[in-house]
Amino acid sequence: MIPNTRTKYIMNIKLMKLTGLYQLLNPDTPKSFGCNIFKLGGTLGAIFLVLTFLMCNLSIYYSLNDFTEAVKYFMLIIATVFALTKMSFIVLNSNALWNLISFTSIDYFTYKDQPKYMLIYARKLSISISNIFTLSWIVVISVWVLSPIVIKDNFMNVKSKDDTYNQYRYNMLNLIFPVSAQFYNNNFIVFYLLESIALIAYGYSMMVFDNLVVSLCITITYQLKSIALSYSTLGYDNIDIDFKSTDVENKSLNERSNDYNGLIFIIQDHQKCIKTMNEVYNVLRPILLFQLLAESTLITVQPFLVILNINKGLSPTSPESIKLILSALTNMVHLFSTCYLFTIINNRKYDINFALYSCNWTEKNMMFKNLLLFSMQINNSEKLKLKASAQMIVNLQLFTKVIQTTYSIASVLVNHYR
Repeated sequence: MIPNTRTKYIMNIKLMKLTGLYQLLNPDTPKSFGCNIFKLGGTLGAIFLVLTFLMCNLSIYYSLNDFTEAVKYFMLIIATVFALTKMSFIVLNSNALWNLISFTSIDYFTYKDQPKYMLIYARKLSISISNIFTLSWIVVISVWVLSPIVIKDNFMNVKSKDDTYNQYRYNMLNLIFPVSAQFYNNNFIVFYLLESIALIAYGYSMMVFDNLVVSLCITITYQLKSIALSYSTLGYDNIDIDFKSTDVENKSLNERSNDYNGLIFIIQDHQKCIKTMNEVYNVLRPILLFQLLAESTLITVQPFLVILNINKGLSPTSPESIKLILSALTNMVHLFSTCYLFTIINNRKYDINFALYSCNWTEKNMMFKNLLLFSMQINNSEKLKLKASAQMIVNLQLFTKVIQTTYSIASVLVNHYR
């Protein structure tokens, strides 16, 4: 059970409660008829996303004679599957995710001289970034939801198989339902609400998942940084008296030197951190790799769709173009954030050995030096990294490769269909 004191956690617990993620993950959330209401809400959101996915496929079928519209619905299919995967992941893995929250506690480690000011700064950073991410998703979804209201007199022309055009009132997703154009336009408010619910479910799944991942990554980064600083400052306040190993074996833990005891506690915390990192990676790896694939695809398709719309006579400053550009920028920022955070984590792991060497080991006895060497060996043997393939590590270099590949594909597509 997570205590009520939010200030003890790097994760933005207040925002989690406001968005309902805290209640969804918490196994002690009050239940109605044996069911967690928030988890039921997440399930209903996933159902709406499944229905949206089906309607996107149906819309592609109806717009096979309009290449631009078909590309748009393909983009919506990728985005819908992306959001559905995240929502399903959160609901199905709620217990595992709940257990990971305790890792973000400022008091997670046992070493008493741990530089907690770093973790307090990490908490402020986590809260700031999670609030920015939440606000960005609210802005993106609001632009999409309000666009039909801003341009309420606009219509979408869909070319049918007999080369005639059906006029549907402009909506946020412009899904083609199996109804006549007249029925759709007369009951537009119903279809507007249906698409609004689908978009809100999409935005919610992206928002809560992003905040969860960002908070865990920031926690890992600053926990490792805290461990490195604890290692590097060890031994500069106390000088050990050289004692024999047989004496050490006969002494209790409390009777040994402060620095030797401190080294033991830091190693235990380090091993505890690595173990939790393994748990985080095992839980998040499948969904994060799918996120890289989905966002890379969306970053390619969305600019291409903007060019196609411009070729059809649509202005670059039209609401449709603004929606696509804003979405592409958001996906690019999130892809960059994922790669950047894991780059920092990898760098922090490399910093541990340098921190071990930086401590005042030259003034210490052989017991301390042997234990320090053992800690270095353990750190060197740990090759934990998030990989997209056997040779492809998730880092900024991967982000650069994705952007270069995306630009090349988008350029080929634009030149071919211009």
